[in-house]
Amino acid sequence: MKHDLQATLHGELQIELRGQALEQLLNAALTQGIRLRGIRRIAPDRILCQLALPDLYRLRPLLRGRGVRLRVRGRYGLPFFLAFLQRRPLLPLCAVLGALLLTFCASLVSTITVTSPEPLPETDAALVLDLAAEAGIREGASRWRMDLEAAEQAILEGFPALFYAEIFRHGSALEIHVVKRVDVPEEEQLRPPGNIVATQAGVIEDILVRRGTAAVAAGDTVSAGDILIYGVSGSTLLTADGIVTATVYAEGYGECAEQQYTLRPTGASHRSLSLRFAHGHSLILLGGAAPEYAHASSSETVETLQLWRKIPLPVELIFRETLELAEHELHYTPQQARRLAEAQAEQNACAALPQPADGAPLGEITLFSEVLPLDDGIQRVRVVAQTTMRIGVYQPLSEEQAAEYGAAGKAAQ
Repeated sequence: MKHDLQATLHGELQIELRGQALEQLLNAALTQGIRLRGIRRIAPDRILCQLALPDLYRLRPLLRGRGVRLRVRGRYGLPFFLAFLQRRPLLPLCAVLGALLLTFCASLVSTITVTSPEPLPETDAALVLDLAAEAGIREGASRWRMDLEAAEQAILEGFPALFYAEIFRHGSALEIHVVKRVDVPEEEQLRPPGNIVATQAGVIEDILVRRGTAAVAAGDTVSAGDILIYGVSGSTLLTADGIVTATVYAEGYGECAEQQYTLRPTGASHRSLSLRFAHGHSLILLGGAAPEYAHASSSETVETLQLWRKIPLPVELIFRETLELAEHELHYTPQQARRLAEAQAEQNACAALPQPADGAPLGEITLFSEVLPLDDGIQRVRVVAQTTMRIGVYQPLSEEQAAEYGAAGKAAQ
């Protein structure tokens, strides 16, 4: 490493020595302290080696009388580079100007993007870009002339819906990161002192009190409207807060007869076309009156007639279709009727389950079935659905409750 640094500073030559007395020359150079590096024979009478530039003038006298000729193959090091620049005085200036030009081109902004942790409408992103452009932040401009802090302040002042804006550099790209103000939901706003009450009847499974005093414990049975968490701590009235989970129940009933009668289309039908006037009278155009079917199902389509484009006429065109129905007897085994009744009861029980007041999903639903035995050809099933859900909801204190809680707190002190 030290020799490489010296060779760079003082200069080094790659030389070719040609002659018959090359070994004698190398021995004489070694005796004189001339160091030749990288000696490599390229022919019986030729060698290549590296020679320090100051030693060139000491080596030349040794060549005389030995019939050895010296040829310079390469020049390396600072002296030769300085000599090269001295012969071309405009080259350093061009190099400096080129470096400055590249630096200036690298400072130009290629793209500007607007990001936000929440989805940002295109109109809001366009407004942010317009405010940034007014502050000097635009594509094609140099970052040297941009005041990013001033641009951030200008964006916040021009877009009051933002409470945070910061500009980041990513090479030639800029990222404007903004965060919009979020309206605090009503349930998270400051509320007056109040209790947490039950919205449904059930059996308490778990109660987590964040603020207030627990009024129930796990295993207690509560009804709708019962207080779960008092909005008081000592003598201080506060807004009760907590999570109360309870097991709730709902009941559903279903039945299915083993022998049933249904109506099915026979395939016979009747179609008619008639006009109905504004005064209520009708005029049958096609089809005539419908036959007297014992069981039938009818449907009609009404079309309003218009003159020219949007001028309605006081008459309607009625297409009526009547399908003949016939009774069809169905027979179910007791097991089939019981399964149908149970499915109907399960559907009714699940539909009867209350929904949590806070919108949280219901827990796992467990179903308990009970067959009601009656030997009358009808299978009856009662199903009880059980699940866990949050039943606590905030309710502000009345004046009587506030006075009662305050008096109780002072008495306790």
